[in-house]
Amino acid sequence: MKIEQIYSEFELGLEKEYYAHLAEKEIMTVPALVEVFLDDDYANALWAEETLEYISTNNPKLVYPFFEFVSKGLENNNSFLGWSTWKILARLL
Repeated sequence: MKIEQIYSEFELGLEKEYYAHLAEKEIMTVPALVEVFLDDDYANALWAEETLEYISTNNPKLVYPFFEFVSKGLENNNSFLGWSTWKILARLL
């Protein structure tokens, strides 16, 4: 699946469980979610954070390879992003 197809899947706005299953099948789903999470668009970032939190709770091995990429959220001045990053990272440890 190409990255553009993954983003078009995101636009469908389906349940977190669907995207967790997609992440199991397609490795680029998690980095794409992290990219959306780190973006300045609050609504999409919130959706991506909730989805990443769900995935990191139920199947942390899918998110752990991208630990450093996720941790970039700590470098941002946005307190929402920082707190959400800590919640995701805590589930990986």
